[in-house]
Amino acid sequence: MKKLKTLMIMLVVIITALRFGNISKAAENDQGRYCENGLYYEYNQSTDDYILVDADPQLEAVIIPDTVAGKHVERMGYSVFQDNTRLKKVMFNKYISVIKTNTFANCTALEDVVLLDNINVVEEYAFLNCTSLKKMTFADGIYCIEKCAFYNAGLEKIQFANDYISIESNAFLKCKNLKSVAFIGVSEIGSKAFGDCTVLGKVTFKKVSSEARIASDAFENTKWVKAYQRKHKAIVTKGVLINGYYMKGNVTLNGKKIHGITALAFAGNQKIKKVKLKDIEAIGEKAFVRSSVTEVSLIGGEILGHNLFNNCRRLRKISVSGIKTIPENTFVSIPALKKLILGKEVTKIESDAITNCEKLHTLRFKTRKAMDWHPYEYGNKDVFKGCPKIKHVYMNRPKWERKNPSADWLA
Repeated sequence: MKKLKTLMIMLVVIITALRFGNISKAAENDQGRYCENGLYYEYNQSTDDYILVDADPQLEAVIIPDTVAGKHVERMGYSVFQDNTRLKKVMFNKYISVIKTNTFANCTALEDVVLLDNINVVEEYAFLNCTSLKKMTFADGIYCIEKCAFYNAGLEKIQFANDYISIESNAFLKCKNLKSVAFIGVSEIGSKAFGDCTVLGKVTFKKVSSEARIASDAFENTKWVKAYQRKHKAIVTKGVLINGYYMKGNVTLNGKKIHGITALAFAGNQKIKKVKLKDIEAIGEKAFVRSSVTEVSLIGGEILGHNLFNNCRRLRKISVSGIKTIPENTFVSIPALKKLILGKEVTKIESDAITNCEKLHTLRFKTRKAMDWHPYEYGNKDVFKGCPKIKHVYMNRPKWERKNPSADWLA
């Protein structure tokens, strides 16, 4: 009899334990939590869906379901699989759009991750130290990879499907097995995004816009860049110069071979001197920021980006010809600039096109046409804001030509 009672008690304990480990759906919904196949979810009442918040650290393969308990799984929390050294394969569902910070950090056994087109963003440190991850398909939906997302991952080959992807600084830093990267197009590649990927020897772009922001050190210490570095050559792809950081001395670029220069292309280059750009259709913003350029000649072209020569502390003279419009914020914060010459084709100067050039003392206009320029717009009190030393303004206008009534700066 005692043995029977003991067996009954043990049976009750076992059943209770099993029920505790596999709580009924109704009970878990009441508590806002749900567990299934080693994955833990929290119910969000405001959005009427579940958030994947945790996982059993012993899991080796995971398929994230579209629904649990009749509700969509549309989001995940931070660090869900972090430090799981057994996890090898993960397949995402069709609803989750963001891989959160530290999701797979230090998952050193992870080999295969399947992403559908609904994934838009890979947050910082998401795949940190995933050294067994050799390949990954970056679906068309991904438009942003945040800083250090794949730091020290084992990737060997990368192919992006989105033609306007943004890759933040250090995103693939120290991926020492990475051999090739293929872009369709790109919006931004941040500082050292592929830095120290020492065996990276092939980088291709199907198309590149001058508006793309590619940091001059984006591919620092890679096999691909070193080939240009040794020869002090610019990196040009599809007729667009994407990196001029390794050029030195006087630089002359012609529109016959190069039709565009991307943003930041020469940023920080301390070895260039005089720069002559002829018939370059478009020059991206901050293309020469913080460089050692001493003199610039801009001849022809259509698009000038903002802040082209910010903080170029040796730049003393700029000449512009063959260009009709000087856009806003083109010549800004050039501390050593003393002389600016605008050719006869320049007939329009947009608001704040020339500002904060504290040593600028000479401005020469060569046009004989009426100038479209309204420096007093938007309440500005100074014709040359932040240019206190300007003394000499030369105009090439015949005496008999009437003053342009719309150009209040001539009155």
